[in-house]
Amino acid sequence: MVEDKSYLEKNIDKYGTIEHTKLFNDIYPHREGTISAVDGGDINKFTDSGMDFNLNDYLLPGVTAKLHFNSGDLGGYEFEVYSYNNATKEFTIIAFTDEQGYDMPNDTLKPAIGDKYVLLDIEMPQTYIDTAETNLQAKAQAYLDDNCNPRVNYLLVPDWRYFKTNSIALNLGDSITIEDTDLSINSLVRIVELTKILINAYKYTLKLSDHLETQLIQRLYSEQEGLKEKIEVGDVGDIIRARRSWRTSEELRTMVFDTDGYFNMGNIRPASVETGMLSVGAKSTQFILKEIQIEANYTGDESKFHASAGELIHLSIADEIRTWTLSENTQDSLVDATAYCIYAKCTKESAYTGQILADETQRKFDDDPTYYYFLIGVLHSVVDGVRGISLTYGQTIINGKFIETGSITADRLNISNVADIGNIILGNTGYIRTTDKDDYADETAGLWLGYDVDKYKLNIGSAANWLKWDGSSLQIKGRLSVGGGTSEDIWFEDSSIRLYDYGIGGGAGSKGISFKYSTLDFAAFYYYGAGAQTTMQLKGGLTGYTILIDLAAYTQLQKSDGSNITALKLYPAGANGTFYLYGTGQLQLPNLASNPTADLAAGQLAIVGNVLKIYDGASWSNV
Repeated sequence: MVEDKSYLEKNIDKYGTIEHTKLFNDIYPHREGTISAVDGGDINKFTDSGMDFNLNDYLLPGVTAKLHFNSGDLGGYEFEVYSYNNATKEFTIIAFTDEQGYDMPNDTLKPAIGDKYVLLDIEMPQTYIDTAETNLQAKAQAYLDDNCNPRVNYLLVPDWRYFKTNSIALNLGDSITIEDTDLSINSLVRIVELTKILINAYKYTLKLSDHLETQLIQRLYSEQEGLKEKIEVGDVGDIIRARRSWRTSEELRTMVFDTDGYFNMGNIRPASVETGMLSVGAKSTQFILKEIQIEANYTGDESKFHASAGELIHLSIADEIRTWTLSENTQDSLVDATAYCIYAKCTKESAYTGQILADETQRKFDDDPTYYYFLIGVLHSVVDGVRGISLTYGQTIINGKFIETGSITADRLNISNVADIGNIILGNTGYIRTTDKDDYADETAGLWLGYDVDKYKLNIGSAANWLKWDGSSLQIKGRLSVGGGTSEDIWFEDSSIRLYDYGIGGGAGSKGISFKYSTLDFAAFYYYGAGAQTTMQLKGGLTGYTILIDLAAYTQLQKSDGSNITALKLYPAGANGTFYLYGTGQLQLPNLASNPTADLAAGQLAIVGNVLKIYDGASWSNV
């Protein structure tokens, strides 16, 4: 490692500087833990006796720690950590319900002894960071050592007479010493390719290389291994869902058919397609479903299918846009091993009614004389006790760098573009949301961002803690942290007043907040703990004056240089005069015209007509 620089270098005196970046995604600060015991009475609890730091000390502000299982029945699943007991090394994770309706963990899929896991969304201890940095440097150095010299190939035709005189026979894999002064190479180089003339056993053409070129089968294997490595490095995700997704995708592929009778499927079987534009979707599937809910596994029963009432708005079946009113439909007794097509069965004649149904027969959309059968998608056969749905209606157009479609479903969507900086542009009524957070008002944990009713709104969080923007105001339930830098502000635009972190200069231990207008600190509150003193300070708008309030002892008014003022003047609301408290000890009461008649209590003093009086609980008398 070059001192004070974050890069390695070698052989620059021979070949100059050639910059290269190499990523080692398998090296980062982390700890892979192993479950040593489970709680027999609570599947959400388990113990890792090898846990070597207190998780509670490394939580990030406002972020819930996550626990990701690398192996076992829960391999690929990720859970929020509810609590960690450092004394017993016991974790408690938060159960959740996945998108298929499974409670995780459950009696079948639950933590077990020997399961591997990693902790996410925490600040790792410095020892793990140091170890990762050391390992990263070692691996980078090994990579540099292996690549710091040019990888060159040599094509040679040796002197066959010399070979014959000295009875030299060569084979693939043998090494020959090569001296190359231009590249400062003097080393044994392997024969990777050999051609020998049949009529002269000593006449060779040799190809030598200081590195082996992978052959086809080696490349295929390496690519497969690289793919596996990328899967391990990335987020494995929901393994069970991925398996179901593969199964349903294969089933969907076998069930795709030509609803319009337009294509000859035998004519297109290329290894690759090169075209200016690709349009996917049939004319009959160019429709919109409005206020429709399609449910597999209805009421938790995989043999039932349900479609709600709503509308189908077709864009291309006629010259004008046509709308069908669909009635509710429920089907039962579906066969587990059978996959069904989902159709909107719609009348060809007015009054344009219909309903959505599941049918195992593949139908062209207009073969029936009375009804259109508009293909919506596929209701898959049962996998792991669950029946999935794949929707196929609509159209996708791919033209150059643009994709126009209705819905994209992916385990992970990576949007990056140098020109557009990875922009996501929503329509006037579009939204972005997490699973099960259906609208702005939904209290399900997650994120919802988009247009709701009449404004653009944001809801991040759950029923317990959230941040909401309702289009005109920001609401926060939970802790709001402002800090981590210098002069952090909360700015009130209309009044130009700032509320910001402020440590008033009263010595070590002072912490506070200040109100500032322009450059004037007109009020500040701070806690000051120095030794045994605990003080709160209110800094007034009068330049040079401060009110000190000792929570245990006194209230004091003094100048900012610490000297006492000469007098304190008080103006009580509704009072008939002014009270003066002088620095020399005198208290001056206002001179009243008559005895007070309200707020009376025994022991009160008052000056009436220049005479000092006392109230005994019943009447005023001269002192």
